[in-house]
Amino acid sequence: MSSGNKYFICRRIDEPKRYIGLTIDEIVPIITISGICFFFGSLATGFVLAGVVWCVIRHFKKGQGTGWLLSYCTGTCPCIICKEFYLLRRRHLQRGIGSVKIMDYKAAQTKLQSLSGRVHYMLLISIGLLVSNIFLVWLVGWSFAHQKRTIVPAEINQAFTVSDSKVDASYLRQMALFFIAERLNLTPSNINQSHATILQYTDSKFYHEFVSVLAKEKQSVITQNISSVFYPEEIIALPSELSVRVNGSLMHWVGNVALSSTKKNYKLKFSYKSGNLKVLSFAEVNLETEKQN
Repeated sequence: MSSGNKYFICRRIDEPKRYIGLTIDEIVPIITISGICFFFGSLATGFVLAGVVWCVIRHFKKGQGTGWLLSYCTGTCPCIICKEFYLLRRRHLQRGIGSVKIMDYKAAQTKLQSLSGRVHYMLLISIGLLVSNIFLVWLVGWSFAHQKRTIVPAEINQAFTVSDSKVDASYLRQMALFFIAERLNLTPSNINQSHATILQYTDSKFYHEFVSVLAKEKQSVITQNISSVFYPEEIIALPSELSVRVNGSLMHWVGNVALSSTKKNYKLKFSYKSGNLKVLSFAEVNLETEKQN
């Protein structure tokens, strides 16, 4: 006999199947609770509740299998409940009526069995309703996250498609051009309105830093009477990264004097949640440095 077959591990005939170390009656509540909490944005709470439920189930089973738990919940448990109800009712009759004769034991046993059967069916119906409600919650969440919308803006002729969790390249390109125009196509008379517009679409993580940058630009434009126009030449959108790189030429005027155009490259990063696109970063980049990285 080879050393590999020297030892055998005994297993029970009714050994349940396990998935990642958990039986089906343990993994279903864990996945259900974690999924519901994840849908409501509290995955950590879901893990804690799932762990508590798993410990309760393991303690309650005490080494028994899935079949025992199902039999206990659908058969034994209703009988125990009905029996306790009957005993409480009997004690109440004994205390309140006293001399009134208690119903015959066989008749009581028959009613107890009938009530147990009804509780059994009610429990099965409740389990079915619970499963259907969980499925409906998941279906609503999935539909909410994947609902798509096709939009044709008033000033843009090219349509784009967005959902509550994803956007396409066309949407990113057009929104990047919108933010580029609001920041770089400036005059001393429209700079306040342009900055106010772009700040409405700025993520809270970037807002404080961006306000400081725009304030410095505003001071330069007003004090030196500067006007500027940006002409985009290349737009590269990456929907997977929610970023857009815009390359083009920037023209400046100081008063009525035109300055020579300069090549500029800007990179915009966005955050997107529940249909709201926010600017997460808006900065000039060096193409050579970016290619090396």
